[in-house]
Amino acid sequence: MRRRAFTCIARVKFCTSCAKYKTIVKLMPHDVAEFEPVLLLLQSQDRDDFSTWEIRFVLLLWLSILALVPFDLKSIDSSLDGHEEHGESIAIVADIVAICKTYLQDSGPTQQAAALCLARLLSRPDMEDQYLVAFLDYVKVELDAFCTASHAADSSQARIRQYKITGIMLCLSYICKFTPRDKHIVLMGEYFGHVMHVIDAIRAQDAATVVSSTVHRKLSTKLLQRMGLLYLPPKVMTWRYARGVRSLAANLAAAPHPVADASAAIDKTSNPFENDDDDMQVPAELEQVVDVLLCGLKDRDTVVRWSAAKGVGRVTSRLPFEFADDIVHAVLELFSANESDAAWHGASLAMAELSRRCVLLPDRLPQAVHVIGLALMYDVRRGAHSIGAHVRDAACYACWSFARAYEPALFLPFLKQTLAPIMLTVCALDRELNCRRAAAAAFQESVGRQGVGNFPHGIDLLTKADYFTLASISHAYLDVSRHIAQYAEYRYVLVDHLASVKLFHWDVNVRVLAASALGQLAPLDVAYALSAIVPPLLVASISPSSDVIVRHGATLALSEIVLHIASVPAFIDGEVMRRLKLIPIEMDKRRLYRGRGGEMIRVAVCTLMQTIAKLGWPLPITLAKKYLITVEECLKNPNELVRTVAIAAFQELATRYLAKLLDSPDHALYIQAIVPRFLSSVKDKSMLNPNVAARRGFLKALGVMPYVLLHPHVHQCVDLMIVAAVASYHTPDEQDAESRVAAIQALVDIVTKNRHEMTVDMLTRVLESLLKCADEDYSMDERGDVGSWVRREAMQGLHVIVQHYCAVGTRTGDDMYNQRVAVTGFGTGVIVETRALKRKMVSVQFAKPALGYFYFPPNGVGIFADDRALHVPTPRGLPSLEARHVITSSTHSTTPSSSVVGVPPAIVSKFCLVLVKQLSEKLDNIRSIAGTILVELVASATWIDGVPDRPHLTRWLHSSEGVNWSMAHDTFPIVIGLLDSPSYMEAVVEGLVVSVGGLTESVVKASKRALLGWLTARVQSQHFNAASQFAHLCVGLFQRHAKDDRVVVPLLKTIAFCLDQGAFAFLLQDGGALFGHALYDAVRAEMAKSSEVHKLSAGLAVLVGLLPSEVSVEKRSLRGICVCLGHRFPKVRKLAAEKLYTRLILHEDLVDQAKIGQVLAVLCDTAWDADLSLARNKRDVLVELLALDKIETIKSSDSRANLPSSPTSSRPVEDTSYKSLVKEMGY
Repeated sequence: MRRRAFTCIARVKFCTSCAKYKTIVKLMPHDVAEFEPVLLLLQSQDRDDFSTWEIRFVLLLWLSILALVPFDLKSIDSSLDGHEEHGESIAIVADIVAICKTYLQDSGPTQQAAALCLARLLSRPDMEDQYLVAFLDYVKVELDAFCTASHAADSSQARIRQYKITGIMLCLSYICKFTPRDKHIVLMGEYFGHVMHVIDAIRAQDAATVVSSTVHRKLSTKLLQRMGLLYLPPKVMTWRYARGVRSLAANLAAAPHPVADASAAIDKTSNPFENDDDDMQVPAELEQVVDVLLCGLKDRDTVVRWSAAKGVGRVTSRLPFEFADDIVHAVLELFSANESDAAWHGASLAMAELSRRCVLLPDRLPQAVHVIGLALMYDVRRGAHSIGAHVRDAACYACWSFARAYEPALFLPFLKQTLAPIMLTVCALDRELNCRRAAAAAFQESVGRQGVGNFPHGIDLLTKADYFTLASISHAYLDVSRHIAQYAEYRYVLVDHLASVKLFHWDVNVRVLAASALGQLAPLDVAYALSAIVPPLLVASISPSSDVIVRHGATLALSEIVLHIASVPAFIDGEVMRRLKLIPIEMDKRRLYRGRGGEMIRVAVCTLMQTIAKLGWPLPITLAKKYLITVEECLKNPNELVRTVAIAAFQELATRYLAKLLDSPDHALYIQAIVPRFLSSVKDKSMLNPNVAARRGFLKALGVMPYVLLHPHVHQCVDLMIVAAVASYHTPDEQDAESRVAAIQALVDIVTKNRHEMTVDMLTRVLESLLKCADEDYSMDERGDVGSWVRREAMQGLHVIVQHYCAVGTRTGDDMYNQRVAVTGFGTGVIVETRALKRKMVSVQFAKPALGYFYFPPNGVGIFADDRALHVPTPRGLPSLEARHVITSSTHSTTPSSSVVGVPPAIVSKFCLVLVKQLSEKLDNIRSIAGTILVELVASATWIDGVPDRPHLTRWLHSSEGVNWSMAHDTFPIVIGLLDSPSYMEAVVEGLVVSVGGLTESVVKASKRALLGWLTARVQSQHFNAASQFAHLCVGLFQRHAKDDRVVVPLLKTIAFCLDQGAFAFLLQDGGALFGHALYDAVRAEMAKSSEVHKLSAGLAVLVGLLPSEVSVEKRSLRGICVCLGHRFPKVRKLAAEKLYTRLILHEDLVDQAKIGQVLAVLCDTAWDADLSLARNKRDVLVELLALDKIETIKSSDSRANLPSSPTSSRPVEDTSYKSLVKEMGY
């Protein structure tokens, strides 16, 4: 019964954690008959038993509601025994007061419950004369003791004193809340001075860093505000602002409010003092209360500032106008640049509370709106971070309060000019998620409360910038901001904020997003962007006095702005173009790449060079050479991002400028030397570059190089990339997985971008090398299976090449070249160039008499978006003589056409097998990629030849629609079906054994379940051929992967699992010794001279699994296990004995019945992990009992028996033993 009661009380405590005690305490039983039992149960508790604190907490809460029973407590106290009229005190009251005083010293939730219970009891009308006065006397003594002992040496008593003063202040705050004002105001004057002394002591301790207690400061703020409210009558002051009727439906349907109404609203509330509010007497103690509350607004802890803000709002709402206005003025003064972020946060909260209570009058509203606008933008950088998110969040709360407090006509000027644009700016462009959502909530409240007339396009903006769309910062910057900026009322605030603040933010991700967002907004007003935004950024980008983040943000923004403006298309001034093209040169000249943040500057400069090349601006040869030098330096940078943008910049530079310089005799030699220089940077003489960063960068650069530059050295490039891609061609010093990935990407780029120049031999060599990478690269380092990166990239590259070369009727990006198009308003012309900017642009050559010829002087070439250029079909009819001559000459040309070069079917067949193998392995991401590619290759690309057993594979894929290939429990039941296809069985087996014998639990379980189900189904249906083929393929893997532990160890575990489950039992029956002998030979070869315990353990499991089987196989397996019983590793000996003992118990017929007891006794009684000589002696006994051939022990000293003795003859033996120890320990 007692345990059940404790369980119920614990559940009540759990409810108070979920719904708070204020809700739960109202639901507790409060009959008079329960008063004394609850008190007695509480008195029986052991306060020192910390395991039952929940019981004491719930009982104290229960007493707090029972203390409010509407009866005289003397009639409840059974100890008075009917003579209550002669009793001067009530025993149960004294007991409750004594118990609660004790629990006020606790440091846990029982302290709060005791304070609540004591306050409820003492706030009863019949308790004030005696018990409340006595308790306040006790409080004054304890407060004085705390003040006098505050600077004493700390000890356990000092810590108890800290907890006690916390409980007392909490209890006093409850008493001030529950006790009637007219009765308690007299008593409060007796201890007010003591409370102020305690607050002074707390401030002194906090300033001297003796004790810093957030709880003390919060409770002192809460207590003083409640005491201040008791000094003031609960009266609604007539001077407060009154908005009037508020209707959401009326606001949303209302027309715009005229500004003239605002003045009327101000006049209506500016001078509302027709009554006697000013005649109210304000006690002198209230000045001290207000001072503490205003100081609390600057406290370093948020909970203290929040409590102080609520106190300021409550106290101010009961003061006369002059005093209230002074408090509002004091709060406004906290918005100063000299104040800390804590003061700004507290002042913002206070402004919100003042406006909520209609204390902030319209006369102060302009100042309030101004400072809240500053708080919405508050962001102060401190080292590598900034502070101010809490200030902006509180300012959004203030905006929310303003929207609810004031009439639309009054608030309209401030809303349009200040708050609405800033709120939308914070909503779309703030770094912190809570600030973006708080601004969206304030904006939503403003639209609803102030009406759509005060917020143009408010409803449309609300649907775009809501709680969920602002969750992603990239979506907020790139999508929400663009939607807001389409309205001119908010566009320029967003643009200016991006250009002046966010581009120079301390967070690099914010700067990148700000540059992209500014580029998207620039086309909305090109003239403003070019006149007001670009010139300051041009200066800031190359200013040595600017911070590195300023140069980085300005350079990124310039590249984005000009790229988006060119996509309009729009005209860019020649001087701006000249200054932009000189930025990379000035960066290098002024040495701005050096120092901290140089990598960021390189990224920005490479992005700018890529943009200039994309736009096709004319570039002198000297600038082109300097650009190339900068790019080559970046290609060797260790930072991967720098190399990536440098490769993209080099691709554009090489395509736009370098390839065209080959026709110039003055610069041809310089251009022709680029490829050899890049090749030497990858491989110097016979060794790959030990600088792996340079190797990766130049490999990718060779891949994106135009074929016209690559043509003289194309075979050398391909050979070098193949060598760099295949791990087996590398020495141990040259191994680098990222370099092999870069080489694969370069090979894919060359093959796909230069299809017309490829030969069958070159394409075959590339494909075979990629197949080798996808099938064989399982290299490992300290990061794990880094070869999986290479396999993944090789599979994806092969997929791209196969689709590119096997697709029928595919179109390239140059198909629009020389097409005849019509542009509305300009006539017809011919496309002479295409550019991929932020959208696809085409250059159209117009001829007379088309209007475009005269509109685009001097050559009649205009730039348009590709969707404006409409294709003009060629008129039907016979071709002209010149066209027929061209067709005839091309028909008799000996140059191989692109249709001749294709992917050989044999390569496609090998690729499918590689995909199936990777689909059967253990890595989730590799399975996902392999499965996706295989589905696309077979199901989507039906024109591809060479897919093995396509009908079976098609049926198999049809059953796998919607499968997540990365999930093992979904993948393996489908993959196991490919074992029924002879074409794929070997590939599936090679990958499946790695999964079944792996370490990942989910993969092992799924693969084992699928394999066992397949084998069981084949055996039960008498289809032994498939199961036998599977078993022999497993044995064949030992020869293909000899001494390769990556495959051998999982293979041993897989075979041991199949043997243990009886899946291979039909192969081990009488007359089936062939499989058993082959398996034993393979396992013995792998276990020989192996020092890997996990490998030996897996091999032992296979040898034990061969028992029982054909007699000769049994003998060999038993002898192999006995050899392990004498192994040099104790763990191996013990494991072999355990496995053999378990197997012999299950199959006693393996040993002669007369000897089985002795064999089991030897296995059980011998300490196999003890001395090696003892273990081998017992092993020999066991061999004799099992009638096996004697095992000869090879001693290391036998080979030295005939050597002449010498003084140093013991040295080689000692060295050998030391080497074996080192090898055994794994060093």
